[in-house]
Amino acid sequence: MGRFTSITNFSSFFSPPLAGWAWDIGQASGIGGAWPAFGVIAALNILLWISVSLMPIPQTVSLPKGPPSLRALLPSLLDYKEAFRLFLIPTVAFVVIGSFLMNGVIQVRMNFLSLYMESIGYQGRIIGFVSGFAFLVAGITALRTDQARRHLAPYWIVVFMVLLTAAANGIVPLFEGIAGLTLTTILFGAGVGLGMSFILSLLSRSVPVSQFGLSVGLRTTGNRFGATVLPPIAGFAIDLAGGDIGAGFYTTSAMFALGAIGIAILSLRSKTIRDSFSKI
Repeated sequence: MGRFTSITNFSSFFSPPLAGWAWDIGQASGIGGAWPAFGVIAALNILLWISVSLMPIPQTVSLPKGPPSLRALLPSLLDYKEAFRLFLIPTVAFVVIGSFLMNGVIQVRMNFLSLYMESIGYQGRIIGFVSGFAFLVAGITALRTDQARRHLAPYWIVVFMVLLTAAANGIVPLFEGIAGLTLTTILFGAGVGLGMSFILSLLSRSVPVSQFGLSVGLRTTGNRFGATVLPPIAGFAIDLAGGDIGAGFYTTSAMFALGAIGIAILSLRSKTIRDSFSKI
C-alpha cells in the first residue's frame, strides 16, 4: 500500500503544474485560462482510461459472461444495508472516519489553496507547483511505512497524520511568501503520504475478504460525502468572515483536529481496534 500510495502521489505532483502552465498560456494568448487547463485534465483522464483498458486480466479472475444487465447497474437496498451495517464494526468505523478526515483535508486544501495564492498575487504555474509539490513529498513519505510502524502502532500513525495535515492547513493563512507556503506543503504532504498508506492497509485488515468490496464502497461513500459537504462549509466560513479565505482554513482545520481526537478516543475505548491494528 505504501508503494501504491507513492505512485499515485507522484503522478499527482505533475498534473497541477501542467494545468497551471496551460492556464498561463491560455491567459497570455487571449483565449482564457480555463479551456486549456481543463483540457489538460481531460487529456490525462483519457490516458488513464486507455491505460486501464490495456491492463491484462489474471487467469485467476473470473469475469461475468454476456452483456451487463440494467438490473445489475441499479442500486440494491440490501447492499446498502449490509455496507452500513459494517460501520458498526469498530475497525471499519475507524478506517472510514479516518479516510473521511484525510480526504476532507485534501479537498479543502486543493479547493482553496489556489484561491488564497491567487488572492495574494501568485501566477498559475507557481500555484500549480506549490499545490503539486505536496504530492511529491507524499510520494516520498509513503515509502517510509516500514520504518514508521516500527516506532508506533498503525492506528496512532493515522491519528497523528490527520492532526499533522489539519495543522498544515490551519497555518496556511499565516504565510504569504514561498518559503512559508512551502513549509505548509511539506507538512501536509508528509501527513498525506503516511496517513493514506496506513488507512488503506488497515482497511484490508478490518473485514473478511468476502466483505472487502463493501468496505471499500463504504469508505468511498464517506470520502465523496466529505468532498460534498466540507468545501461548502469552508466557503460559508469565508463568507461569514467577509471574504477572508483564511477563515475557511481555520474552521475546517479545527473540525479535522476534533475528528482526529474522536478517532483517538475510539481507539482507546475499543480493544478490537488495538488488537487488530497494533501491527500490519
